[in-house]
Amino acid sequence: MGVSDPRNIIFSAKMGLALTIVAASFDRALGTLSAGGLALGMVELLTLSGNWDELFCTISIFCIGFIAIFMKLYSAMKAYEYGFWIFLLTYCYILISGFRTWQFIEVVLSQFLLIALGSGVSLGVNMFIYLIWAGEDLHNLVVKNFMNVATSLESCVNGYLRCVE
Repeated sequence: MGVSDPRNIIFSAKMGLALTIVAASFDRALGTLSAGGLALGMVELLTLSGNWDELFCTISIFCIGFIAIFMKLYSAMKAYEYGFWIFLLTYCYILISGFRTWQFIEVVLSQFLLIALGSGVSLGVNMFIYLIWAGEDLHNLVVKNFMNVATSLESCVNGYLRCVE
C-alpha cells in the first residue's frame, strides 16, 4: 500500500504526530485549567490563614492528591488518567512554586503559554509539513466527485422524463 503511494505513509505519520500533540495538549489544558482555578482559590484561603499558611498548604495538597488519585482509580475515569496526573502535578506546582515567591498568577500564565505552544506546534505540523492533497490531486478528486454527481442527476432526470412520457 505504501509502495504505490508513499504520501499515505507520510500523511499517516503526520496525523499521528499531530493527534499525539493535540491529545496531550488537551489533557494538559483541562488539567491545568481546573488545577489552576482551584489553586488560585486555595491561594485566597492561604492569605486568610495567617501564620498557618504552610500547614494549610500541606493539608490542601494532601486532600487534593487523595481525591485526584481516588477518582483516577474509579474505572469510569481510567481514560482520563493523564488528565488527573496533570491536574495533580499542576496543582502542586502552582501552590509550591507560588508559595515560595507569592507570584501565583505568573506560574499559571506560564503553564497556559506552554499549552498554547504545544497547540501551535501541532497546528504547524499539520499545515506546513509536507502538504499532500493540495494541488492537482485535490483538483482531480473534486472533478471526479462532480462527475459522479452529474451522472446521478442525469439518471434522475432521465428517469423522471421517462415516467412523464
